Amino acid sequence: MTRLLPCLAVVAAGLWAAASPAQVRSQASTARDSLTVRDHFTGTLTYRTTAGAPRTVHVALRQWVINGKTTVARFPQPGVLLVQLSAGDVTTVIAGKRQERNQDEFWTLPAGVVMQVVSGNEQAVLEVLGIEEQ
Repeated sequence: MTRLLPCLAVVAAGLWAAASPAQVRSQASTARDSLTVRDHFTGTLTYRTTAGAPRTVHVALRQWVINGKTTVARFPQPGVLLVQLSAGDVTTVIAGKRQERNQDEFWTLPAGVVMQVVSGNEQAVLEVLGIEEQ
């Protein structure tokens, strides 16, 4: 995982810079419109390891909008995640540790670890880059 984080940072910077509203591909809402997701980029990337072996990963850059006073018991995006809180306020519970998050804060989530997200009184927006090994 520690080898994947530098790659994650480079991919994140490129995708955040490349994603524009015109590239939004889909939008889906839950029944009560408490959680909305927009796919800015999804695709498969191949890179070479230091040993020269090719490795393939699936990459998804998504924007998650969570209405106020909403609890997402299990954040649904899979893979290693790089998360930025771009608007609002949330509290996360990751591996039993509760933490309040501030606007523009970044954090990572290892693959397979459950993250609960609780939004404050107003809508919160998370920008999430997910990388799944194939």
